[in-house]
Amino acid sequence: MIGSVGRLTVLVHDQDEALRFYTGPLGFRVIADVELAGGFRALHVGPPGSDTGIWLMPATGEEQRERVGRQTAGEPIGVLYTADCRGAVDQLRANGVRIVTDLVETGDSRFAHLLDLYGNEFVLVELAANG
Repeated sequence: MIGSVGRLTVLVHDQDEALRFYTGPLGFRVIADVELAGGFRALHVGPPGSDTGIWLMPATGEEQRERVGRQTAGEPIGVLYTADCRGAVDQLRANGVRIVTDLVETGDSRFAHLLDLYGNEFVLVELAANG
């Protein structure tokens, strides 16, 4: 059966602008940045030490451009895991990332919600040590 997820796709207005945000304030690294047939740029970024990440896809056509920042109809577009949610939230906030749901602690985890530069919402999660 399926063993892992390779990447999620996030529609962006400008790949270079998105690249600066994801590799700057979020601290991601470039996994792949290649030009494919027909001049299509495949830009894949992700957390350090992981090959799973996000494909920053340029929105083409009016319908896709209208969906940038809201392609999941207001629901989070993905979940990002961290070993230290409190520290990550503090660092992200210091880096200028908008935190829209401040740190919440439950019995088995901690989480917060953040927005990328286009308004895509991600959930940042720290699972319990036994989780």
